[in-house]
Amino acid sequence: IKLNHRRLLDAILDLCGVPADKFRTICSAVDKLDKEAWSEVKREMVEDKGLPESVADKIGTFVLNKGPPWDMYKSLMDGNRFGNHKGANEAMEDLRILFEYLEAMDK
Repeated sequence: IKLNHRRLLDAILDLCGVPADKFRTICSAVDKLDKEAWSEVKREMVEDKGLPESVADKIGTFVLNKGPPWDMYKSLMDGNRFGNHKGANEAMEDLRILFEYLEAMDK
């Protein structure tokens, strides 16, 4: 199961340095990771959408991670990847609650 929390993705884009006016267009590229390789998604962000390569690389450090939900959560939180970013921390709290509910339902 893949999770996509748009508020968390917006926060990640903000932290990585994506200009606010490019959030939606970069989100649409990231959404293609289900169907396309990272190299193609990165190429689209850089060549087609004008994102600096260094910013695309920062995005990759977040969106290429895979693993069980709690492992991913703990990795992001223990590594303090979001610092004091309000949107990111609120989105992570949403996910923590979701994971606890799923755990309580033995899912």
